[in-house]
Amino acid sequence: MATFNTQTTYNRTYEKKVIEENPRVVRSGSPFSTQTVLQNLPSIPSIPLPSGFPSFQSFVPSYSSHQSTSSRTVATNVGTLQQSDDSIHLSINVSEYKTEELKVSVIGDFIVIEAKHGERSDELGTIERQFTRKIALPKGCPPESVISSLSSDGILSISAVAPRKKYFQEASPARSIPIKVVATPSAQTSPAPPQQQSSQPSPNPQV
Repeated sequence: MATFNTQTTYNRTYEKKVIEENPRVVRSGSPFSTQTVLQNLPSIPSIPLPSGFPSFQSFVPSYSSHQSTSSRTVATNVGTLQQSDDSIHLSINVSEYKTEELKVSVIGDFIVIEAKHGERSDELGTIERQFTRKIALPKGCPPESVISSLSSDGILSISAVAPRKKYFQEASPARSIPIKVVATPSAQTSPAPPQQQSSQPSPNPQV
């Protein structure tokens, strides 16, 4: 006569039923949470600073209190341009043109460069060239401060620097800028800024 262990069968069935009704939840990660670790850290007492010692905020620069000056530098195969709010320096290659074929002028708020030559022969046939270039004059630079020069290797240099004690806001009429021809290459040519006249009286000569 065969005997059966009903107790064992009942226990397994009950265990399976419990597992199906209450699935096990597995949590991954460290058993120590960040909040628990921070709560267990000892508190650090604040150290009083000596009297007269500046605060930490005084070492942080205040960018809102400084007025930034915008400037840019552009370099291409044609020339270079350095421009800011109170100065401009331009160098452009015009070696294909003669001095009488170039014109520099100030019209409104722009420096205008014009160049044109008639029909010429080259290795491919004949060619005519002409261009007009406009560069914005900085607000602080009056038209009278624009100067230009042409080097022996055909580099046209134009510059303007704002005066220190004068500020021009009124629009000026168009004015032609004479081109000064120099006998040195462009590497040694740099238009000198206009010199400001000194307001101090000259000392009396000794007798």
